[in-house]
Amino acid sequence: FNISSLLLPVQDITPPSSNIMTRRSLSVFHVILLASLGGNASAFGAGGNILSAGSISITRATLRQSPLLYRSPSPLKMSASDELIVKRRKRVEIGYATSVAAWTGLVAAIAGRAVQSSLSGAATPTLVARLAYTATLWAVTLAVAAVALDAAGTDRISSEPLRFLNFGLLGQSALNLVACAVSFAAIKCGMECPPLPAPLFVLAWASFLTAVPAFKGWWYGTRGWGTGKSGGRSAMTADALRIVRGSLSLPKISGWNSAGYLAVTVFAGCLKLTTATAVYRSVVDGAGPFWFAGYLIRLSNYSLISLVAFALQKESSGGTPQMKGANFAQLNFALAVALGAKAVFWNTIGAGMPLVAGAASASAFTAGNGINSLKKIMLNLY
Repeated sequence: FNISSLLLPVQDITPPSSNIMTRRSLSVFHVILLASLGGNASAFGAGGNILSAGSISITRATLRQSPLLYRSPSPLKMSASDELIVKRRKRVEIGYATSVAAWTGLVAAIAGRAVQSSLSGAATPTLVARLAYTATLWAVTLAVAAVALDAAGTDRISSEPLRFLNFGLLGQSALNLVACAVSFAAIKCGMECPPLPAPLFVLAWASFLTAVPAFKGWWYGTRGWGTGKSGGRSAMTADALRIVRGSLSLPKISGWNSAGYLAVTVFAGCLKLTTATAVYRSVVDGAGPFWFAGYLIRLSNYSLISLVAFALQKESSGGTPQMKGANFAQLNFALAVALGAKAVFWNTIGAGMPLVAGAASASAFTAGNGINSLKKIMLNLY
């Protein structure tokens, strides 16, 4: 019996949409098919016959002569559009990973300076609290970049929360770059730069390395991985207006948890508006480029914090969850640490109990939600 007539070519039995089935898996399928056709299959022998089934005999020589049964695995080739999507996604993931590394270095440098100053006794408690608070602000940026990296790898970058976060990362990076450019220009003109909590050069590079993947992630999240440049400007403008209108509209409240996130969003929004006023006053009053740059950097941080709180509020307002449980917990803990450090700093400089209590309450609320998210993850409730 000649088995070659039963050994169909790969393309005759492989579905067009499949790109993972290999020739060896098909060869196993054919051996099982032949065994089932013959019936009364005997065990593998020690001689020349590998499988005997009735009048059907498969020998080692037959296997060697059949390219389908003896060829090494080779996945079907991807189309050009699929290869383009894979390359784009890989570049975005590499960009986010670079951003995470840059912000990790900046946070570690500032935190290390705070610890060193505290141990050496060369710094006042106010300076140590300020350095610690500054490090936690950039830790929020680090957490958002890490969440975006995870979303790009799991194809969730088109979800509404991730588009919000990418838009926030892009806006923060743009404000930081403007502040750094103003500071560098002032230094070049001979002005003496005051001591800054964050190294300007490192901050500029970290912001640039974040702006590129944030824009690409927002672009592909809005337009899709396989789209071209045609119509991109109008689509991105429409999505930006949609995000701005959504952040200014009255949010949906579906419980105490959602209301709590709304309170955190309002609290962060007040900090943002106060800092925006300080930026304006530094220009009007002629306070100098370094004051302007410092307020602008602070505005970028508060803008991202308020957008993160708003994204968490929308995620907790019912409906189908669009964010992974681990990402939800990660953003909650980042906000909790930053707001807690703000409460400590305000208490150190005597800013007043209402401000300290507001920041501490927001920190406790987000920390509690982060812990609840971890419990749900351990119980497989997500």
